[in-house]
Amino acid sequence: MKKQKYFVILFWGGILALLFVGLTLYFDLHKRNAVADTVLVQVNDDTLNAREFSEKLAASLEGYDTIMAKDTYVVDFAKNKIVEDFLHNSLIKNWAQRNSISVSKEEVDSEIQKIRSNYPDDASFREALGTSQKTLTEWEEEIKNKLLQKKVFLSLASKTSEPTPEELRSYYNANKDTFREKAQVRIRQIVFDNEDAANRLYHSITPSTSLADLAKQYSVAPEAKNGGDVGWVEQGTLDIFDKAFNMRVGQRSGVVKSPYGFHIFEVTGKRSEQVLSFDDVKDRIHRSLKGNKEQAIYTAWLEEQLKISKVYKNNEAIKSIQVKPLGE
Repeated sequence: MKKQKYFVILFWGGILALLFVGLTLYFDLHKRNAVADTVLVQVNDDTLNAREFSEKLAASLEGYDTIMAKDTYVVDFAKNKIVEDFLHNSLIKNWAQRNSISVSKEEVDSEIQKIRSNYPDDASFREALGTSQKTLTEWEEEIKNKLLQKKVFLSLASKTSEPTPEELRSYYNANKDTFREKAQVRIRQIVFDNEDAANRLYHSITPSTSLADLAKQYSVAPEAKNGGDVGWVEQGTLDIFDKAFNMRVGQRSGVVKSPYGFHIFEVTGKRSEQVLSFDDVKDRIHRSLKGNKEQAIYTAWLEEQLKISKVYKNNEAIKSIQVKPLGE
């Protein structure tokens, strides 16, 4: 049985939250202890108090063991992440309100349905939700914030200019080495989990026998449904395939053992080391440069919002929050 773990989150001597075997239990102390309502972070009219901060901190430390959960680096990292997320979400929300950007309930519901479709049934979905230590309402609010952030980002990104042909070519010429591909071979294989079975099949194969058909029938590897086609492989990907670089196209191996089973493979193609042409990578460069421009605009926007917003952080109070195992 897993050993039960208890963590106490302390703030100026008062207990704000208790973390117990992955389940966060909250004490309603604000009526008895005013420090729970102490504002730790404020962005314009949005506030995050000590009680709310402690709940987020407890949730973020849920997956750590006793030693890690009280480690200064881990706790400080979690605290900083909470502050950064709150600042980010508040700035986005405020700007979205000023620019009439919102997320409807229908959009949130649609996103939830997409996520639910990844689970076999509703019970599995709710079990996963329970494991995340979030209520359905909290989870829906998180989805709403992410959708709003995406809308704001797309709104800002729409003002980004397209990379020019000159920019694309200049980037290619300056970064040709990044478009260098190592020598590659294309492999088709049959994988067995039994050496005797592999040997029996190997000795029955003739030059005219199709390995693709045999792979579909006998191979236990995932690519069996595709006739055993592994695709293009660089040297060093798997030790047993390195010998393929000294084989000719159409040549077959014997039975070769690896950590994954017993293989019979053939070389179906070879490529020498090459630098991809500009036309080969033009679309990739375009996406990269466009993404860089969009990110630059978003970063500049974020810095500007910080300048024009009223931001307050109670660093002394945040620093005073401690995490200790119960009983220490």
